[in-house]
Amino acid sequence: MKRTIDYRILGESRAEIMGLMILAVIFYHSGIDWSGVRWGMPFEFVRRSLYFSVDIFLFLSGFGLVRSRLTHPGPWGTFLYRRMMRILPAYWLMLSVLWAYEVATGRMPGVPTVFFRFSTLGFWFGKQGPLAAEWFIPALLGLYLLFPPLFTLYEQTLSKARFVAWSIVLALSIGILPILIGHNNLLMMTTRIPAFILGIHFGHLAFSPGAAGNRSMSIQRAIFWVLLAFAALAVVFGTTTEAERWRYGLWWPPLILAIAPVSLLLGQWIAWMKRGIRWRRFAKPVLWLLGFSGAYSLELLLLHEPLYELVRRTDGLSHRVGALGPTIHGLNRGHYLEFIACTAATLALAPLLSRAAALVRTGVDSFVEAKTDEAKALRKWFLAGIAAALIAGILFGVLLQKSFGIGNLVRAAGGMLGLR
Repeated sequence: MKRTIDYRILGESRAEIMGLMILAVIFYHSGIDWSGVRWGMPFEFVRRSLYFSVDIFLFLSGFGLVRSRLTHPGPWGTFLYRRMMRILPAYWLMLSVLWAYEVATGRMPGVPTVFFRFSTLGFWFGKQGPLAAEWFIPALLGLYLLFPPLFTLYEQTLSKARFVAWSIVLALSIGILPILIGHNNLLMMTTRIPAFILGIHFGHLAFSPGAAGNRSMSIQRAIFWVLLAFAALAVVFGTTTEAERWRYGLWWPPLILAIAPVSLLLGQWIAWMKRGIRWRRFAKPVLWLLGFSGAYSLELLLLHEPLYELVRRTDGLSHRVGALGPTIHGLNRGHYLEFIACTAATLALAPLLSRAAALVRTGVDSFVEAKTDEAKALRKWFLAGIAAALIAGILFGVLLQKSFGIGNLVRAAGGMLGLR
């Protein structure tokens, strides 16, 4: 008898899965590198594969959007506003602290730089900051804007599996464009659209009363798809260089096969831990850590890289501890200490950032929900201006930035055709 995993388990274990994924992202950025250590390449392969955590984030984002939409239907404008205001205040606060730090250390950023970073338009103009959050947050907002038309088409389509398959093919085809013109951050977004689409599909199967199709997957099938995906990724690792994997986006297509199965297996594992009695003493603190990290996953994402950067700008533990003695299994013990210290500081500061963002959100909500005629008129023009600026900025940024110009596109196409 085959054991199956119900898709609804993703809703029950979503916070813990996201907590595990954000901790994996923090470890990925830690700087710990096994490639120069004897027998270290398998461990380095696993560490670099943790970049896959972002795909699961976007998969669960699509899944959560569907659940929220089915539970609370209403105007799309209100729906998108609530989702974006969950993200932007914390993002703005993080950038404000970084801006203040740069000013205090004598590295005054220019007005265009501040504008591009705070508006998220820098992502589309190729002028985003150096932090991972400065591509992930704009990419996530772009996917939020894509959700209403995508979900509307999905609901109206009879063959939903076929719609998902063709949508993934189209998304991967769109990914060719940033490859041609060398827009790596846009490539990281377009290659993650399949994860978002799969999240929509699985969310609909799990929570829509009229959904047709299986609502579960056998554990054996899930393991098979995971092994197949990572075998394909191992082939990519063995036949390409690091530069080629990033240049052509070769990391992500093999992992499309594993996104849903890995999420389901993690959800099942977490459910077993919640119900288990034998391992309760071990499971309770682990589940608390994962649940806490999942509840503050946005804040942890925003905070961990600046903290790493702050430690490394002050000569870092990896240099200071290196003089204390031999390394641990060939690895600089300072990297371990950086990881532990920055993770602990990030976990401690995340609730503070969340509370500060809630205050900003409350202030914005009071403006948006004001009932006077003057406030309504001002709000109407303000929100319309924001929407127009974002849409125009995205379009013009994609077309006019130097690294993404029409001329570059024409030259790239001509080069592919052998023209000079």
